[in-house]
Amino acid sequence: VPAMLASVRSMPSTHIRSLAPFAPAAPPALCCAAAASQPYRNASFNTRVAALRSSQIAGLTTTDIGELADTQVAALTGQQVAALGATNLSALDSTQAAALTTTQMRSLTASQLGGLGTADMGELSATQVGALNASQIGALSTTNLSALDATQAAALSGTQLRALSNTQVQG
Repeated sequence: VPAMLASVRSMPSTHIRSLAPFAPAAPPALCCAAAASQPYRNASFNTRVAALRSSQIAGLTTTDIGELADTQVAALTGQQVAALGATNLSALDSTQAAALTTTQMRSLTASQLGGLGTADMGELSATQVGALNASQIGALSTTNLSALDATQAAALSGTQLRALSNTQVQG
């Protein structure tokens, strides 16, 4: 498989585009490698990666997750994001975490949010932070909360603020 991935990564975009119809049947790692190798030329293939079933998404490794382009992360459905385990979600780099949509943010579990590092939390937009529901806010660690900047903190609604525990508030 590693040799196959290397071959796919070195393919010109014209060849990769011709593979797009086969993406749903391909192993997830191969789809991610192909689409990540040339994401800016490959909108069609990015769409195919977004079409992966939740079971395929759950089968991705942390290395596979690291290969996803930001546009691919943003194209994942909330259901696909929910299929990522906390370990895989923690494999997102700061730029990938910043690409998460508000719908995706709402689909994250407490365990997944706990997997986001402080750098990831710092890269989230005020809109992304504002999209979290009260139970998600209540599940954030004090370390993650302390990573929020003034703009992100100002985006918290009254409902979100009321969801904070005394421990979270005292930091």
